[in-house]
Amino acid sequence: MNPSWNWDDNGHTEVHDPRIGGAWWNYLFNDSVYLRVDGYGNGLSFNREPRIQSWGRGQRQLWLRFADGACWCPSGWPIPQPDGAQWRVIHAPCWTRIIGRWREVEVEWQALVPRQGQREVWTVRVRNLGRQTQQLGITSALFQPAAGFMGSQGYWDDQHGMMLRHDFPHHAAWDDYQPLSQCANWLFVAPTLTPDTWAACDRDFLGASPPGAVPEGVRDGLPSRPAALEPSCAALQYQVELPAGDVWEVSFIAGAVVHPDQAPVADLLAEGAIAAEQAALEAAWEEEQQRLLISTPDPDVDRFVNTWWKKELLWEARLWRNGISTPWRNELQDAMGYAIFNPTAAKPFLQAVTAGQGSDGHLKVWNTRAGEKPNHPLVNFRHNDGGIWLIICWCHSIQQAGELSWLDEDLPFADGGSAPLIEHLRLAMEESFADRGQHGLIRMHDGDWTDPLNGPGRQGRGGSGWATMALAYACRLLQPLAAKHRNTALAERCAAVADELNATTNEQLWAGDRFAYGIDDEGKRFGDHHDGRIWLNAQSWGILSGSADEQQAATCTASVKQHLATPCGPLLLHPSYQGWDPQVGRLSLKVPGSTENGSIYCHSAAFWAAAQAAMGDGNAAYDTLRRVLPSNPDNPVEHSGQAPFWQHNAWFGNLSHPSFGRSSGTIGTGTVAWGMLIAVEHILGVQATVDGLVIAPRLPASWPQVQVERVLHGCRYTVDITADLSPGSPPQLSVDGQAVDGACVPYQQAAHCQITVHCAQAGRA
Repeated sequence: MNPSWNWDDNGHTEVHDPRIGGAWWNYLFNDSVYLRVDGYGNGLSFNREPRIQSWGRGQRQLWLRFADGACWCPSGWPIPQPDGAQWRVIHAPCWTRIIGRWREVEVEWQALVPRQGQREVWTVRVRNLGRQTQQLGITSALFQPAAGFMGSQGYWDDQHGMMLRHDFPHHAAWDDYQPLSQCANWLFVAPTLTPDTWAACDRDFLGASPPGAVPEGVRDGLPSRPAALEPSCAALQYQVELPAGDVWEVSFIAGAVVHPDQAPVADLLAEGAIAAEQAALEAAWEEEQQRLLISTPDPDVDRFVNTWWKKELLWEARLWRNGISTPWRNELQDAMGYAIFNPTAAKPFLQAVTAGQGSDGHLKVWNTRAGEKPNHPLVNFRHNDGGIWLIICWCHSIQQAGELSWLDEDLPFADGGSAPLIEHLRLAMEESFADRGQHGLIRMHDGDWTDPLNGPGRQGRGGSGWATMALAYACRLLQPLAAKHRNTALAERCAAVADELNATTNEQLWAGDRFAYGIDDEGKRFGDHHDGRIWLNAQSWGILSGSADEQQAATCTASVKQHLATPCGPLLLHPSYQGWDPQVGRLSLKVPGSTENGSIYCHSAAFWAAAQAAMGDGNAAYDTLRRVLPSNPDNPVEHSGQAPFWQHNAWFGNLSHPSFGRSSGTIGTGTVAWGMLIAVEHILGVQATVDGLVIAPRLPASWPQVQVERVLHGCRYTVDITADLSPGSPPQLSVDGQAVDGACVPYQQAAHCQITVHCAQAGRA
């Protein structure tokens, strides 16, 4: 066991050393609330209705005062633990629990977000482990925003049985009143036990205590008086006599609402209600987990596929990454990943994006959530990949659902009218294909998947190699679905478009040992020997699109290994730009080795793993995937700083810098969707399709046996795979003990189906 942290028997992360994992944060949510909470109990809270709104300062304190005046904060913040005290934190999918022990008293401080409602629940349990009765003062404080220009007021409300704080947003126009009055301007903290005393502002809780000292309100008591026009908090204090062996418990239901009467607390105030809600929350999560389970020799891959990637996909897809102005390519890929284990639940999120497509086929990439004001400048620019991702993500999701009928469902256009989904996808293909320059490449405009690449196409002539390859890949996905849909003309058109794009890619971008990334407005190529750079995405998608033949794919692989490979995974590009380069634009201003300027960008690394799997190399695909996981043994969390239970966006990629391998610390990445797809469908090779379950394993050489469980069309498939055949041998299948020919198992009517597979060794199909 790592002395700083470990995985417990339930697959939860248990942290023992605050210097390593105190700042690691968990994220808890339902469809209308998002909470971050770290090992000290701190982290921001967000409402999502009627608009996304952070409603606290992200600071919370829990204090105990003993009979002799000694004071202790079990979380270790804002004052470190005293000598002899113990601290640990458990991060689970549904909750975070901070546990402290000192002077024969144990405290559990737990945060969870219920399944529904704009609220979070903080529960304090105090257990007397000694033989003597303890006289304790227990104080909980949640810090709320500072007063705005309109003023604020905070107080205990006897009628509602809660702390309330009101602050109407600052505004100028008379017409602003009505919409602002519908925002969540009332903050509430409702305890399950009425406090003995309380404080409504920093002054009454902290007093004149300097930073790092015991607050005066903890030491001397709280005054129970209302506050106005100053930084507010909700501090609640209890005087508790706790006999030996007894447990004292209180919970605090907190949130923000339009009016105090709307505070969603009544259903949780009854005895046992919060415990029942937690049990229901965990049961719902368990049901989600059981839809897809894997068992391999790598417990880290198992944990991410079975638990932590699923949770991240739920957050990404259902909450749109808690974004206001966002690129819809993210939402599409997140929903695609969600569809791998719950296609029915993922479908509405794909439909929501599709409704933003124009009847001309164009899908704007950067958009703002309905009812919000734009908060990102890229909403004003044109990126070229909206329609491409629409095709890719729908095609993968239709296969996951096994529902060709989805193509017939009527969906609206943003500018009026509607059409079957298959027509939306055809229009997306044609609109993207028509948007080519004289070079035959899809025009770059203000950027492609690489958002800050705003230089090459700013005059409307530059071309994106990535977008050209990606459209060819999209056509290759749509073509077989169109054929099965009996739309022969569309199937033939997809094949013709893909062939033309692939021919153009080779003519314009093949550079002998790599694919160049694109061509700028002046007709100059970049990402080849002229600028001395290589871009990972051009090699990945050159292979995925079918542009690369077998020899070219091998050459690209060798070039990636020579120029981009690192212990943390492949670099996005190399060498990084060292300063302003007008050819590529904004990207060149990013710190060398960060994000798009040469980091190990985990999403892009996942594309490379997909390309490796497409070449049949399960060993290489697995190696790439495990290097971008937070559990990468070559980049331990003690150095990377990354919490081991959620997927980050990037590793810092400057190999000569002491921060090489440090995590970007940002959640929300397409790595999760692609990682699920690669692990389950391409490495383990248990592929959901409209025809049935296709078995095509590419197991790493170190994986002699694996198991996959998938729930599809109401049947649980248990697939046991053993790699014991000679290299190059086709898989041998039996279904419920009966040998079958071929690799496709039609969907069964039974509740359970056992599939036994023998496949080739050495990680190649």
